[in-house]
Amino acid sequence: MSAASALWRLQAGERDPIQATTFGTGVQIRQLSEVNVSRILVGLGGSATSDAGLAMAAAVGYKFYASNGKPILPSPARFSDIAVIEPPPHPLPSEVIGLSDVEKILTGQDGAIYTFGPQKGLTPSMVDQLDRDLTQLVTRIEKQLGNN
Repeated sequence: MSAASALWRLQAGERDPIQATTFGTGVQIRQLSEVNVSRILVGLGGSATSDAGLAMAAAVGYKFYASNGKPILPSPARFSDIAVIEPPPHPLPSEVIGLSDVEKILTGQDGAIYTFGPQKGLTPSMVDQLDRDLTQLVTRIEKQLGNN
């Protein structure tokens, strides 16, 4: 993930954690799956993103829609706009395993956004808003997909 959605590739002034996504990592996963790689290991961390992997999901076939039915590429700036999440018609044939050297919950004061958001350039108010938006989005994901 660090190579495809890299924090280290950006100068501090280029960082935009509200727009940055994991889409590039998802493209790599999709391409590996298309050439029949059976197990894909994704090293998590070092990314310039705070999108909870949603753009990665979009790259492998998940669809995200606003309440008006228009498609959305999920980014932190659009979390509150996502009303419908549609899984791909066929799951990836590859097993995808995320590797991490930390254990962190996704949301809340001890969550990933509060812990890692500032290093990606999120201000305290952005962290608060993004955590609220993501908490609400997780609820929609659980309702629509049956898990998070």
